[in-house]
Amino acid sequence: MRLRDEIRTWETSTVLLWVVCATVGIVSVLLDLGVHLWAWWTSSRPSPPWNPFSLVPMLLRGSLPATGGMWVCVGLVAAFLLLVASAPWLALRRARSRRRRGDEAAALVGDRRDTEPLSRDQVEATARRLKVGTDSFGLPVGRAVRDNRPLYSDFEAVAIAIAGPRTGKTTCWVVPRILAAPGFVVATSNKPDIVELTRQVRCGRGQVWVFDPEQIVGEPQSFWWNLLGYVTDSKHATVMAQALMDASRPAAGGQSNPFFDTGARDLVARFLLAAARSGRSLAAVKQWVNDPGDDEAVALLRQAGEHEKADELQATLNMVEVTRSGIFAGAQQIMEFTADERTMSWVTPNGWISELRPEDLVSGADTLYLLSQEGPVSAAPVVTALTMALTEAAMEHAKRQPAGRLSIPGLVMLDEAANVCRWGQLPSLYSHFGSRGILVDTILQSWSQGVTAWGREGMQTLWSASNVKVYGGSVAEPEFLSMISDLIGSHWVDQVQTTSSRGGSSSTRSLEAQERKIAPIDQLGSLPKGRAWVLASGSTALLSRLVPFWEETMRTTSKAKCTMSDDVLAEASQEIAKAWRAGMQIAEFMAIRRQRELARAQRNSTEDERRLRQVIEGERRLAAPVYRAALDKGWWETASAEQAAHTHCVAVRFSRLDPQAEQAVIECERQARLKWNINLAQTRRPLKSQDVDPQALAATAPAIAGEEQENWGQHLDQSAHDRAHDAPSRKQPAAPASQGDAREAEKPSSRVARRRARAARACTDKEAAEAQDALHASADASTPATRAEQADVSRARAAETAWDSQAACEEWAQQQIEAGCPPDAVRAAVTGRLALHEPASQATRAPARARPAAPVRAR
Repeated sequence: MRLRDEIRTWETSTVLLWVVCATVGIVSVLLDLGVHLWAWWTSSRPSPPWNPFSLVPMLLRGSLPATGGMWVCVGLVAAFLLLVASAPWLALRRARSRRRRGDEAAALVGDRRDTEPLSRDQVEATARRLKVGTDSFGLPVGRAVRDNRPLYSDFEAVAIAIAGPRTGKTTCWVVPRILAAPGFVVATSNKPDIVELTRQVRCGRGQVWVFDPEQIVGEPQSFWWNLLGYVTDSKHATVMAQALMDASRPAAGGQSNPFFDTGARDLVARFLLAAARSGRSLAAVKQWVNDPGDDEAVALLRQAGEHEKADELQATLNMVEVTRSGIFAGAQQIMEFTADERTMSWVTPNGWISELRPEDLVSGADTLYLLSQEGPVSAAPVVTALTMALTEAAMEHAKRQPAGRLSIPGLVMLDEAANVCRWGQLPSLYSHFGSRGILVDTILQSWSQGVTAWGREGMQTLWSASNVKVYGGSVAEPEFLSMISDLIGSHWVDQVQTTSSRGGSSSTRSLEAQERKIAPIDQLGSLPKGRAWVLASGSTALLSRLVPFWEETMRTTSKAKCTMSDDVLAEASQEIAKAWRAGMQIAEFMAIRRQRELARAQRNSTEDERRLRQVIEGERRLAAPVYRAALDKGWWETASAEQAAHTHCVAVRFSRLDPQAEQAVIECERQARLKWNINLAQTRRPLKSQDVDPQALAATAPAIAGEEQENWGQHLDQSAHDRAHDAPSRKQPAAPASQGDAREAEKPSSRVARRRARAARACTDKEAAEAQDALHASADASTPATRAEQADVSRARAAETAWDSQAACEEWAQQQIEAGCPPDAVRAAVTGRLALHEPASQATRAPARARPAAPVRAR
């Protein structure tokens, strides 16, 4: 009797007493732990007692102060213990939330010790005992609902599974076991899903054969099977004829007339023997069956030495017309599949495609899919005959193996067996298959379906011979469900009975045990999808969760990734080491190449800096006499507005490089306001260097030492030449055609010239100043590449400040006239500024003192 049932018989006062005691105990424990936690945290001395009967009076008397921190500690302890106690409850509730209807029965059966034959340890021990020549140890069955442990069947077990349509037979039973089979596989079905779900995996283990005469999968014919090759003597001829007759009988089953059925079977057997001995095909058998007057088969049997069978066939042909016609009608029904040309092409010799040999298939790990559907002209007789031939070939191969069984077990998966493979001898041979290492699974939709195919006794024999019996639900047959319920068993339930006296002064409670079914018929009929009852030899019944093949495949793949062998890890390490060494070599090569590029860039940058410095300094020295003249008061006595504008432009250009140029700018602006009322401060904008001729600057500059002037003249010529080459690439607006444009069209003839052209593009005084600042800052740069990058940024910023000086002058002149300045003075200032844009040919003809020039833009 369980404690819960016993408590139900207690008196109310007893229950109340236990509740009070439990509450006091829990509160005492919480108070003790909380107070001691507070004492430890505050390092209180002396420590409080652990005895709650001493601790509580101390708190009540105040000898132990009950501070707020103490009660916080008590609350923390209570919360912690509550979390610890609720964790198992939450886990149990979560597990129950995943349960389905009827899962409570799993707790009544399926104990680990009672179901040990289905455990992995036991199955692995069986595989070691059988000395199986593979790493596999068994075939999956599912997972126990009670403890979620995996269930397996060993390599001696044959199985039968009964489940209605749409219950997951294919995805949870057929496909996982085919994928786990270590040896050959023969699978029958009337649907294409088995082929589609397992073909790719099975291709990695051996050759795949698909027998599809009815084009269920759409597989083109790639082989043929010699049905008559099985017929080697009269015994095999009779067995083949019996198999063809079993598969061709109507679904109602049963032999309607034993005399005619036996006569038809024997007639077909003699025709098959005659065709096999004479080398004829099934087409000859078809002809003999449809022509009772043809005695060619008798002659062929006599030629082959089968005189007894020839006499029996002759006796059948000599029967009275009524009897003979009945026997031939039965034979025609057996050989009805020969009327289908598609089926006949799969059993007729063809030299252009391969021949399927059963003895070769069962000796390896090949896979054969046999597809057919029930119907008036079905290929089911050929499927049954081929299945029979393969199993017999497997048994013959097992006899030649050690211990008389296959070293690598094979699987025969008879899905939809009652419709596709109605082999009459299957029940009688079922128990023998397991001892030979041939694992046969028979899948049916109901018990009555098996009775139709093999009869009641045959179905009972098949069920009893199965080591693993599985019921997957969706069957509405009370007789079968009652048998399953009895096999699962029953359990005892204690029922409380309460009796009271008439006056209500006393009452008594008692327990009465009642026996109930663990799985009643109604629960078995409505078994949820994904659940199955498993009955195994030597094990009690247990409720199993059917595992879809994709779930087990993902679990196996994840486990394989985490448990790679040492050889694979060593090989991977070697490949990683090789890749690392190759990467280091490539990195070293790239580093050397980068160092060379940086050294080359440093040399180029240093050379460009030197040339840039020379060009800027040369232009400044040429322009210095021009703007220094403005600092002479005597010069202003004879200077005109045009000369003042020229001098102002030159001074503005070098105002950031030379303090005297800045003073000249201020002086020019002051004198222009005093003498001509012109505001030259508004014209402080740099000129475009491509519009300024360096020869004009040289012509207007005062005389310099001869050798020095010649050297600077060469630098200016080279600057103009390089600037002319680089002008098209800068995409500037087209200037008026002139001799200067012709000189700009000239291209440098060497790489040095192009570098000089880049150095000559510092167009304004602001550009020159920023370039010079970049040169000074580059001395502190970390690498040559950094210095070159800074110089490029400075030159790009200087180029952005370029503007059209002619348009600026016109705008400035209009503003001065509108402001009331004398038009003549404004015109003179504009004329002086625009003179800087004249071609060099005109500049050389003008007097040197009348045309002060602007310096060349350099880079």
